[in-house]
Amino acid sequence: MNAKLYREDAETSDTDISWSHVGPLHERAYFNLISLVGYAPSIGDKPPFHIYNTYKWHGQEMPPNSYLTIPAAKRAGRSWIKQWISECEGKSVEWTALETGVHFAAHVHGMQIANYYFCPEPRDTWHKGFRVWFGGTYYVTEFANPDEAMSAVSQTYDKWISNARRALLVVKG
Repeated sequence: MNAKLYREDAETSDTDISWSHVGPLHERAYFNLISLVGYAPSIGDKPPFHIYNTYKWHGQEMPPNSYLTIPAAKRAGRSWIKQWISECEGKSVEWTALETGVHFAAHVHGMQIANYYFCPEPRDTWHKGFRVWFGGTYYVTEFANPDEAMSAVSQTYDKWISNARRALLVVKG
């Protein structure tokens, strides 16, 4: 993992998913910087709850689902996360250019894991600059070019998926 990631090393060794409040009866599950799945109530902030793919997902859509309680939705979310992680075996980071021409996104098996902004000269409404994100944070290292940034993101993802497999798929006993 890139040592200059904008997080302390101790924080990059999460041992389990964590849930973060988004709105009334609505949370998202994270593992070490990456938002993986969310749950929300149906209509009017009332049960039943459904789990959904997180923001900027571009893989197979979550099948219709319904859970009467938040704990049941969280269990289903955990199950979906574990399935997704197990399906990532052998999958590599795929980069796509976004419609602006200066924003790029990285996905692995449908999940957005990173993105970057690169505009070598100011134009229209885009300032000159370069910034690279991994999950919910960004690198503080200045990269020389997009290839160097993409390589750092791939290395960070390799460490991330290794941690996720060890923490969430290995039976502890």
